Amino acid sequence: MIEALSERLKPSYGKGCIICREYGLLQKRRKPHGITKANPKALPAEDLLKGDFKSENPNTKWLTDITEMARTASSIYAPY
Repeated sequence: MIEALSERLKPSYGKGCIICREYGLLQKRRKPHGITKANPKALPAEDLLKGDFKSENPNTKWLTDITEMARTASSIYAPY
């Protein structure tokens, strides 16, 4: 009987998830936990540029962004 219904009805993956959720067949999605823990005692770094990113001479202002990415065993840092 299920095979006969599946030949007539072609529900999408999303519709199947909605139906399963309505009948309590799916677990609630877990919220991802952040990989960085904020230190409430830490002070922010001093803003040396004060928003002025233009430079009159070459090689006088160097900037970077270090982004932390999760891995299975540990974290890695990708400089941009």
